[in-house]
Amino acid sequence: MMTRGRGAYPAGEPQNQPFQLSFNPTLKIKFQGSRVTSDGGLILVRELDERLGAAKTSAGQSINVGVITDMTGALSFLGIANANVAKMVINDINAKGGLLGRQTALYLEDSATTDSIAEAKAKKLVQQDQVDVILGGIYSSTRQAIKGPAVADGKKLYIHPEQYEGQECHPLIFCTGPGASAAG
Repeated sequence: MMTRGRGAYPAGEPQNQPFQLSFNPTLKIKFQGSRVTSDGGLILVRELDERLGAAKTSAGQSINVGVITDMTGALSFLGIANANVAKMVINDINAKGGLLGRQTALYLEDSATTDSIAEAKAKKLVQQDQVDVILGGIYSSTRQAIKGPAVADGKKLYIHPEQYEGQECHPLIFCTGPGASAAG
């Protein structure tokens, strides 16, 4: 397993079957080799193809995935699970040949359930670790803190996988959790 950053663990046994992760009852994303399937997932793969295909990196370099989650603090019970899922997904993708023919490297950061720390971690992931995509943020305020350095400044793809209030519209932001209309 190619993991870097805080909280990396040794690789586990790769699964022989596709990994399925359900973010909510209406959206299921299924990782099969180097492709993500579902209506939202196809759009995401197209965006990854365009952004990573145009990246100024050689084919031998890894795709760097940054995950910011609450491994400490009030939401650590959720953040630790998110971190473990990220490790499992990266292992699965790499075991099946990578994404777009390249291995993926995980950069895992702890936001400590504090928006200012999440913002600093996003800056680090963009500027120092030079990730290609950032995932994370449990609270909407954390999404707002991450999207500044990730999207506005870093021009990186940002995936917010939690429930949100809606009306987030940017070509580099994918909110995969249910919006306000699906929640109630």
